[in-house]
Amino acid sequence: MKKKPATTSGDPEFRHPYRTPHLDFWLDGKVTEGGNVTLILDDKYAEFRVGCSEFAVLAVLIQEAKSSAPAWMPRGFLTTPQLQQELNKIKTAVINTRRLARFIHNIRNLLKKHAERKFGVQDGRQWAFEVLETADRGYRLSIPPKQLRLILRK
Repeated sequence: MKKKPATTSGDPEFRHPYRTPHLDFWLDGKVTEGGNVTLILDDKYAEFRVGCSEFAVLAVLIQEAKSSAPAWMPRGFLTTPQLQQELNKIKTAVINTRRLARFIHNIRNLLKKHAERKFGVQDGRQWAFEVLETADRGYRLSIPPKQLRLILRK
């Protein structure tokens, strides 16, 4: 019988490490109006505006990342139905799968554009997919929770 190597595989963050561990991600605004995203990487930063739907998606993902999950579960992942359910709680319009995919696409396009312009990232599309990760478990912002900031204004 083979002996398993000693690892930290019981640690959910070991199995699903953050893809952008050095990025700070700040979101400030209102669900009804949208808001500002500030990205800080090393000594560079990018700031841009997102609409209310994209703001809502990002706010829900940040809240999930900062919530306490069971010790065995990686933080921050929401399946499409879970994300839709959370968005439907805070948005007046029903968010179907096609609209949610459009919002995710819009967010990634903004991340790509600003990563290439402000951070000099060669493949901004790939970088955007690393920041806003898609996996079997769903979507998540692949950033450690302590580097996520959310300011929801009334």
